[in-house]
Amino acid sequence: MHLYALLFNIPWKSAMKASEKTKERIYTAAEQLFAEKGFTETSLRAITAKAGVNLAAVNYHFVSKEGLIKAIFKRYLTDFSLELEKKLNHYEQKNITPSIEELLSVFMELIVSIKTHSSKGVVTFMRLLSNALLQKQLFLHEFMTNDFGFIFLRFGLLLRNASTHKNMSDVEWFWRLHFSLGTVLLNIASIDYFKTLMKQEFKSSIRTSQVMQLMIPYITAGLSVGPTITDPDLLNAKYGSAC
Repeated sequence: MHLYALLFNIPWKSAMKASEKTKERIYTAAEQLFAEKGFTETSLRAITAKAGVNLAAVNYHFVSKEGLIKAIFKRYLTDFSLELEKKLNHYEQKNITPSIEELLSVFMELIVSIKTHSSKGVVTFMRLLSNALLQKQLFLHEFMTNDFGFIFLRFGLLLRNASTHKNMSDVEWFWRLHFSLGTVLLNIASIDYFKTLMKQEFKSSIRTSQVMQLMIPYITAGLSVGPTITDPDLLNAKYGSAC
């Protein structure tokens, strides 16, 4: 029987429903604070105060602040990675070699669909991811690599296979991917600001999904241009050589 039900003699179903509501309030409060203030600046006490729950509830559901952060990212990435895997399996089963633009279109469509756990959906997730990178949350990198790394590796390999420049060095491809990621993170995490700016300057509005589509040809061009690195050390550096 649920711990709360035992302690307070609450019917089992009622205890479960109350527990899930408490958990959801913690999720909502934590996502908002982490997105607005960052991970290091947000304390568990601030989260519990905003959620209207006690500290024991966080410890019960998530064990620790680190556990809560992992759980938030898992909620966002689980469905996304499953859908991405279906798309990649389709290409593999049909023996299709998708273009860079096709792969990016699939990726963007799936990102836009991340909207089930927050009213701002993809914007909140991009802010969380941006803060994770800026604040060097290394435990989160390890968690995401262990839990979702394989599917993102498959996607990255398909992207590279779609490139016409097979001789591009691992280092240059590494940076091209991160330049692409940075483009998505900055523009979507700051989308409210850019939309406001556009409205002031052009007296027009745009949807987030439209902005995502606008990024596809831009990123495609960046990934498609020929290699530029000439430094021998960088040319010869291989991915995973430090392991």
